[in-house]
This record gives sequence, C-alpha cells and structure tokens, in this order.
Amino acid sequence: MHRISVQRSLFAILLALAVVAVPTIVRAHHAWSDYHWARTANPFTVKMGNNVGGGWQTSFTNASSEWNSSSVVHNQIVAGGTKPRNCGPTSGRAEI
Repeated sequence: MHRISVQRSLFAILLALAVVAVPTIVRAHHAWSDYHWARTANPFTVKMGNNVGGGWQTSFTNASSEWNSSSVVHNQIVAGGTKPRNCGPTSGRAEI
C-alpha cells in the first residue's frame, strides 16, 4: 500500500512540473508610435558587426540570409567593431 502512495505522489509532482514547464503563448502588441528606421527608400541596409564566436558563425550567416529575403530591410555583415565579451554599441550599425 505504501508503494502505491509513493507512486501517486511522484506522479502528482511530475504532473505539476509538466504543467508549469509547458510554455504559454506569448503575444506581442507593441505600440511603436512614430518610431521607424530613418530611410528614404526600401530596401535599406543595416550593417551587422560580426562579433560572434566560431560556434555561432553558421547561425549568424543563416539569420542574415533570412533577413535579406525581406523587401524592406537588408543587412550586410561587416567586421565587428567591439569586443565580443561586452559588445558595446557602434554608431551606424548593429553589433552582433
């Protein structure tokens, strides 16, 4: 009888953890007001400073390719302009 009780308790704990672990649907409803990229035409190009390590190069290149399929914004991968550890901002581009 004791073994069944322990099994039920363990099952209840695992079930509770599973319910908590299941991600909820996230919906973003941003009100960006009048904020926009300063541009005169589409597509416009954003320089992306490459500060990623070797293990991330393929993912970075793939993400860049997918962004370039947009008709509004393109990107150009350029040499990183910061130290990867703290990745400070550089004027005129996104440091990745």
